Amino acid sequence: LRTSRGPIYDLAYGGLIALGILVGEFLVGNPPLLSVMFTVANMVEIVLAVTLARRFAPGLNLSTVEGCARFLLSAAVIAPIPAALFASLCLYAMSGADIAASFQTWWFGHALGLAVIGTFGLALTRAHLSVLRRPWKLVETIGLLSVLIGASLTVFWLASVPMSFAVIPLLILIAARLRTLGIAAALLIVTLAAVGGAMLGHGPFALSVAGLADRAMLAQVMVLLGFMPILLVAALLEERDLLADRARAGQVRAERA
Repeated sequence: LRTSRGPIYDLAYGGLIALGILVGEFLVGNPPLLSVMFTVANMVEIVLAVTLARRFAPGLNLSTVEGCARFLLSAAVIAPIPAALFASLCLYAMSGADIAASFQTWWFGHALGLAVIGTFGLALTRAHLSVLRRPWKLVETIGLLSVLIGASLTVFWLASVPMSFAVIPLLILIAARLRTLGIAAALLIVTLAAVGGAMLGHGPFALSVAGLADRAMLAQVMVLLGFMPILLVAALLEERDLLADRARAGQVRAERA
């Protein structure tokens, strides 16, 4: 999305991604036919996500509420649906797996990945990173993210009771102080702590839910519905800053005239 130089570049890059996915499927021990089917499903999802993002969020601008919402809706919410359905039908045909359970497992995992990792990648722009050149802003960023790492490990790895609400004020503070890039990095940290802890058997999810897939899905739902909306708060604040800068620039031009 960020570095495309035309159709030939996209085809070559897509071929490399497909090869990487296929190798990964073999490495985790999937049989050849299932590996090929999963590779096809993943490539359908990737192509659809890129196509929808370019169509409905062409500027890839996460610094406005509309741009951020368009990207999340097109790439994270809609794009995984056909791939999840295809993969679910393949699993049902090969092993009789429950279609609904396979669908929700695929969709929640891939939607979360596209939403969290996709937004973090798009937020790594020169304009956002230039703010970190100021020493005190860099110190503040490191401090807030360090506190978040400690809080996330405590809540999702060490706690024995559900305390996910405890990181929400910290996420809101990061959105207010560090805007889009800061909250994108914060959501990545929280996702790794919450989903990773749940899948490795740590924290409240491991104690309250027995199945591995159910634990992971509960953590994914919590991040998607409980924490991701804070990204829109950061986008709203960044959009307000942009409008304020334009207003001040207009005032200066008017005064000079």
